[in-house]
Amino acid sequence: MLIREQRLRGEQLYEEHCYSCHEVEGAIGVQLSARVLASYDFAGPLYDYIDLAMPYNEPGSLTPAQYWDIVAYLLIDRELARLEAPMSGGSGEHLRLAHGGS
Repeated sequence: MLIREQRLRGEQLYEEHCYSCHEVEGAIGVQLSARVLASYDFAGPLYDYIDLAMPYNEPGSLTPAQYWDIVAYLLIDRELARLEAPMSGGSGEHLRLAHGGS
């Protein structure tokens, strides 16, 4: 599996399960800017929160791989990490996030 493929899957999953709460004006979730995501410092805690609490209407309803796909998409899209290989529990937990300014 290539990181490009993981990013594309993550983007599709984000649009399907996350976009309506986080990217629409008047939505119930905060916009997931680089600054908001970087507050987690590492990819592991970000994954843990998303896995525990999201999607809002069905927490924990995605597979671990799907949650990692979403995390990978967010980190790449928000320029918080340069990923050279697909993310998973073993490879992603300790990945330090850049501190985004937007």
